[in-house]
Amino acid sequence: MRPALALLALAFLLALPQLGGETWSGTEARRVQIALEMAQSGQWLLPTLGHEPTLAKPPLYYWLLAPLVGAFGPSPAATRVPSVLAHALLAAYVFALLRRRRGPHAGLVAALAILLMPVLLEAMPRAEIDPLFTAFTAVSLLALADACCGGPRSAAWLAGVCGGLALLTKGPPYLLFLAGMAVAALRGRGARESGRSAAMLAAYLVPLVALPLVWLVPLLGKEVDAGEASRVAGEESVGRLLYFTREQVVETPGYLLRMALLTLPLGLFVFARPAAEETAPERRFARLCAWGGIGAILLVALFPGRPTRYLLPGFPLLVVALLPRVLAWLQGGGVPRWLAAVVRGLGLAGVGLLAAVPLLPAQVQAIVPGLALGLGAVPLVARTRAGVLAALALVCASAAWSVFAHPLGSGPRTLARAGATLAEEVRTRAAQDLGTRGHFPSQVLLAAGLLPPGDELAARAPRTRWLLVEDPDAQVAVDASRAEGYEDRVRLRVRGKTLVLQERR
Repeated sequence: MRPALALLALAFLLALPQLGGETWSGTEARRVQIALEMAQSGQWLLPTLGHEPTLAKPPLYYWLLAPLVGAFGPSPAATRVPSVLAHALLAAYVFALLRRRRGPHAGLVAALAILLMPVLLEAMPRAEIDPLFTAFTAVSLLALADACCGGPRSAAWLAGVCGGLALLTKGPPYLLFLAGMAVAALRGRGARESGRSAAMLAAYLVPLVALPLVWLVPLLGKEVDAGEASRVAGEESVGRLLYFTREQVVETPGYLLRMALLTLPLGLFVFARPAAEETAPERRFARLCAWGGIGAILLVALFPGRPTRYLLPGFPLLVVALLPRVLAWLQGGGVPRWLAAVVRGLGLAGVGLLAAVPLLPAQVQAIVPGLALGLGAVPLVARTRAGVLAALALVCASAAWSVFAHPLGSGPRTLARAGATLAEEVRTRAAQDLGTRGHFPSQVLLAAGLLPPGDELAARAPRTRWLLVEDPDAQVAVDASRAEGYEDRVRLRVRGKTLVLQERR
């Protein structure tokens, strides 16, 4: 328990700047709005947005978030706690797994790498679905690889339970990672022999299928039509393949380069050699983990947009796959000359950045000093190979407290101010019978303290006296989502769009 508690404390320490943020970014506010509606309505089976059913994502994340927003209100700090906790529990599981397979030193290195990996440090402390999906999926596939490579039967059961929870969190994207691991398992004779155990396969598949059915059976029986649910699930997953374009083929090398850069700094160890004394089960285990991540990267290349958030579970898998190479490198001699030169260069870069702070734009000045100090301390720490890893950890931690804690731009704060202005206008005009039509930013509604009924698809004529709509461009007076018979009363220009309060004529 002591290592787990230490990892938990470190996870919250690294996430403290984001936990202290005053506004949401991305789609965080949308998730919070859905959870807040769930808490207020008591409708736990079917999530709603604007009091209208939304089937875009399964409900597990909202089940966890709704009690928090019900108790503490829509606070960014409170709503981000489950994601930070998921990050810490993922690191604690990796520590326990690799301590059993390779010893405590290996477990500690892998757990710290997962907590400090920049792509995870930036994405995990958010009120989003992806952090929980990352934790459930990574634990599921690591436990499955463990079960296929000599681990206990309970590992297969854990893999099934976490896989079922991952499906309840985000649905089909879990299968992207399972596919790559399945291909690697079928290629290895030893893995196939382990996988032939009917009891182990059942221990995995039964909870994997049963947990989503606990939600789907009553949902499809009482709340929604099965055809509608399958249509939405298809559009949100496999259906996106229909939007693939030839331009994406040209962009594929850039996409693969971006994925390689996101594995840094640990990805550099792909060029190191693993220890010669690696046993066959450990080599199979590393190969299964590697292909769980690589397979997902290759499959996501077929989807439009190629969102990085879909691939977050692959990064812990790649950390575990690269661990043998990291451990073998640590057992080498002193720091190579080329690496010592890189260390000195990073130190000079940190000193240069610190000196240049007064010359930088005001919005950048807040994020540079912390990162510059981390880079400047690298030569003081990286005197041995273990010190090089410690210096990398120091730079990642400094990034968590500087770059990730102060996102560039004022978009979220602008939306929060627009919400306060909108709340005052609604109060002044006594606009009680209020609704929304088309997409309307959840950040603004939460900042205004409003949860009106909505019609995001603009599929029907509005019935409320007052209406909130969004013009995508401030120069366009009428948008396709605008309804006839309403006049503009308030127009707020926010981030290249206009938020409009209308009244029925």
